Amino acid sequence: MPKLILAVLCEKVLTDKETNLVSYINLLEGIAAQGFPVALIPSVTLASIWQRTSDSTEDLQIKVALVPPAGKTTQVYKSDVVPMTTPKYRLNLEIAGVQLKEPGNYAFRLYFRKGNRWRKAAEVPLEASSAAQAGPENPGQGAVASKKREGSSRRPSSKGRKR
Repeated sequence: MPKLILAVLCEKVLTDKETNLVSYINLLEGIAAQGFPVALIPSVTLASIWQRTSDSTEDLQIKVALVPPAGKTTQVYKSDVVPMTTPKYRLNLEIAGVQLKEPGNYAFRLYFRKGNRWRKAAEVPLEASSAAQAGPENPGQGAVASKKREGSSRRPSSKGRKR
């Protein structure tokens, strides 16, 4: 059974081609918006590292849901089944166009499939506030979201980098 060892929300992920070292750029704890609803624009990346727990190849399939402060949880991504042939597997999901309908505490919930059931692996929080509330006295509000019409695109930024 794959084990999640890291999950972060950030602006982008850079992987050095020579060393295979990873940099997570602009980790997000929250966003400040001029008004609501607001879309996460241009996108955010949900970066994760999974570890194989046995010596043999394991299959990894994940899905991601957005949990709003109130209202209905919505699925924003579901992967194909990926064979984990290496001990660790990176999966960086670029998520664009997700609508935040109101200020408050949101979470991106990661699930993995075990047999016929989905198991929760982690929740990555994201606080959405009014731009007027952001500032030095309210840390973690560095990103600013822009208003945009409905619509979304979900795509992994890579098929996963293997280590």
